Amino acid sequence: METSACTVTVIVPVYNAERYIRRISEALVNQDFFHYEILFVNDGSTDGTLEILSDVCRENEKQLITVISIENAGVSNARNVGVQNAKGQFITFVDSDDLVTPDYLTNLYDPFKNNVRGDLISMVNTTYVDGITIDVQERKSASCMDFESALRLMLERTRVIDVDVWGKMFPKSLLKKNLFTPNIIFEDLDIWPRLLKSSQIKDIYISGTYSYIHIEREGSLMHSNASMIDGTVIDVINQGMNIVVEEFPTLLTAYTERTISALSGVLEKKHGENFYWRNEVFEHLCKYATFSNFINSNSVKTKLLILLASFKNLAFYNYILARAKGY
Repeated sequence: METSACTVTVIVPVYNAERYIRRISEALVNQDFFHYEILFVNDGSTDGTLEILSDVCRENEKQLITVISIENAGVSNARNVGVQNAKGQFITFVDSDDLVTPDYLTNLYDPFKNNVRGDLISMVNTTYVDGITIDVQERKSASCMDFESALRLMLERTRVIDVDVWGKMFPKSLLKKNLFTPNIIFEDLDIWPRLLKSSQIKDIYISGTYSYIHIEREGSLMHSNASMIDGTVIDVINQGMNIVVEEFPTLLTAYTERTISALSGVLEKKHGENFYWRNEVFEHLCKYATFSNFINSNSVKTKLLILLASFKNLAFYNYILARAKGY
């Protein structure tokens, strides 16, 4: 594969990240990789983020860094702006409060370098840190699997691979055809079915290295997104379900359980242990044919166990089970 002046673009959406932005900037500048750029998309930060990024740019002798400032419109829009301005043939996303190892880009790019067709998505294993413990998964060896099998593992939350878009490398041409949907949460659950349906990507390559360090903390994107819950979330979930039903029916159970679990988790952060919002969520979901078909399937009791685990509320679980029989 030929190497252009800029082979890889690293896109970092940034919002009020003054506590972390210098740290991730240094980690990205000090990669053992050549021919790449770092594109920070400042999503209307109101703290000192932009000033720090300006200092980092002045201090950077390699001239790797570009900063684009936009009005605040959410992480999906920021990622899209990054994709549209990327110079590299390949794109990887990094969250501003996470960390990467010095060989992060090398480990992601090597599969493309060794595959002249480039018909794959590359990802590295992830270390999860919650501030106290470091959770390193057992997978250590590199492997390659078909896209559908990989998506199943993402949806089943095995953490062999995860549904988030960080820690992965995509051909830019693929992302330009499948931009993120703005103003929604669960943008990762939204984009993967679309990528799987529309692309010529056949394989996902998983590096044997742990090169991405995801730091989970209060105030993270998942926590802050709780305020964005509205009816469009259900529309996004339904669109994903429709793709799965039409193109990949064997993934319907995994996709439905994953989206319900994600929705319930965010809503619980927003509303706490309140029974009534759960009732409203179920009513919305049951308006859609794909969910109604799912919930009426023969293995309904097994599939609804995820709700019991997610909501941790036996009364609500029994309520859902009773209501499901009426749809």
